[in-house]
Amino acid sequence: MLDIHRRVARRFAGAVLPATIMTLLLTGAGTCSHAAADPAIAQRNDRVAYLVHLMDHQRYAEAAQGVQQLFIDYPTDAGAYEVRGVLQLHVGAFQQAQRDFEYARSMADASDPLPAYGLALCGITARNTELADKMLTNAEAIATPKQRDDITIARAILASAKGDSSEAVRLANTVDSPVAREITALAVYSKSPAVGLPLVEKFVSDAVVGDLPRVTEDTGLRYVGPGSRSGSVIEPSLTESVLQGMFAQRLAYQNAPLAAGSDNVVMGVTAVGPTGNLSAQIGQSDLVITTSVDDHLLGMANSQPFQISWDTRKVGNGIHLLKFEISDSHGAVLQTQYRKVKVTNPGNDLAEPSAPFPADVIDGLWSLLTIHPAYKAAEYTLAQAYIEHKDRSRAASHLLVTAALDSEYRGVGDMVGQVFHNVGSDSFQLATASYNPPIKSSAVHPGEMWSGSNKVREVALTFDDGPSPQVTPTLLDNLKKAGVHGTFFVVGIRATAAPDLLRRMQAEGHEVENHTYTHPNLDQALPQHILEEYLRNGVVIRALTGRWPRFLRPPGGNSNPQVMEIAHKCGMIGGFWTIDALRAEDTGSSQEVASYVVAKARPGAIILMHNGSDATAGAVQAMVAGLKARGLKCVTLSELAKHSGIELQ
Repeated sequence: MLDIHRRVARRFAGAVLPATIMTLLLTGAGTCSHAAADPAIAQRNDRVAYLVHLMDHQRYAEAAQGVQQLFIDYPTDAGAYEVRGVLQLHVGAFQQAQRDFEYARSMADASDPLPAYGLALCGITARNTELADKMLTNAEAIATPKQRDDITIARAILASAKGDSSEAVRLANTVDSPVAREITALAVYSKSPAVGLPLVEKFVSDAVVGDLPRVTEDTGLRYVGPGSRSGSVIEPSLTESVLQGMFAQRLAYQNAPLAAGSDNVVMGVTAVGPTGNLSAQIGQSDLVITTSVDDHLLGMANSQPFQISWDTRKVGNGIHLLKFEISDSHGAVLQTQYRKVKVTNPGNDLAEPSAPFPADVIDGLWSLLTIHPAYKAAEYTLAQAYIEHKDRSRAASHLLVTAALDSEYRGVGDMVGQVFHNVGSDSFQLATASYNPPIKSSAVHPGEMWSGSNKVREVALTFDDGPSPQVTPTLLDNLKKAGVHGTFFVVGIRATAAPDLLRRMQAEGHEVENHTYTHPNLDQALPQHILEEYLRNGVVIRALTGRWPRFLRPPGGNSNPQVMEIAHKCGMIGGFWTIDALRAEDTGSSQEVASYVVAKARPGAIILMHNGSDATAGAVQAMVAGLKARGLKCVTLSELAKHSGIELQ
């Protein structure tokens, strides 16, 4: 489990506020920015606003922690259920989300459409058309104009789920948004592929920025079209099945809904305990029952009728969760029961905050439920269409983009190997001009290259972590002045921010290779995450240079057999190094960097440097001159491989 926690931390890594600020916001301490008459309500609003920020940036591990704390502090607040319901939808816990929105709707202000809209989305994902229709009608009656547009999109998606493509198109055409255009394109294609294909092609081409296809999806709930593997036409922001299961367990909502009538209404001092004849049910009489209220310990009982006296005047009026944990005499938990009760003590002044959220918080929560397009659905549709038309090169290109967006979508990750290793098959093929087969495994390091032959008086200059708008232009200028070509291991998100630098690298004869899309630690990443890191960056590199990368360098050199196996599946081998100049780059001048490399270099060496150091950029000419004086020629990594007798397939 510790390993999974580390993976979650990496998967949702992002810019964070200082720990002290985050703690204040999540625990409720500190100054409140929302103006409110009741400080407790203002404090709650600030905390929820921060939770919205975390969810919007897919920082679900932190959001889950904050939501749990919110329930401990405000167990009867309708808003807490709304927030948790939104989080449940984002992490794929649809059934739990439905329970949360049901409770929120039973307690929330009648003018709040969010619980009904959330319930409608739950109904769509579960194909409960009756619930979805009813809740969309209820939400629409009290929604703002902007919210009504989102509700119309939800109605179009519901029509699509029912198989009514004509109604889906009619509704989608009343709203101008990317998801509306995707709904229309996919609905028309499902009914008439010949008519719909140009619409799908246009939708995908509209998503291209410059020369770059989309390789990441929008955050939030997404429309994936009819016929998805899950059976739902809406998917959560979090799609990794392993992480979905972990979050579903972390946020599990196991209590039953409040029964109709007054059976579960309590006041004053009352006896509470589990239901049924426990000794008969469990088959033993030596039991210990631990009772808690809203996760706070109430007491323990070890004899029939296993009840605890509860003074309900010490909690706020509203709905509370009772938990009864039944254990044997050795402390092993045998059964857990939950009971939802409503406390109604006259004159109780301990009520929790229940005021509606301010407008900015409402807008933030609602925006998290706004449905976005899933570009992978359109990309996959095009891949299948081109397969049918025997256009294997275009099919392969769209398949790779689909897998880059979500390698688990319809099993596309399993097809990736066919693109690279069965070129010319009936299924997939990349255009020859843009595909470079991987280098054969070396005898010393199968699937990896750490150096060239020591019989070849050549070295490869390699530069990691770029492109950098501040450093790369100077580095390229100096390589040109020195008359040599280098190998750049680029990071995808930096390449998308500076595409002209990759075009220049290619135009000036340098090699552009894969250093992942976000620079994670691959040694501890999920296989799905590893594959997507490679493909996202590979798609970006191919779009900007016209060639697929043939080398993969794991960030920090953090590798394992799985990391290399997936790289080979993507048409790459490991491009490692013989000499690491990082310490000289970090601490020295340009002269010190040049002197270090020249002194350490030997025939066949692969020299690791970085694309963010002014010292490195300034060292190039002196470095090349020093290497030349030693009889060592600077070449690209693939040239070094070829001259070392490592043949291309």
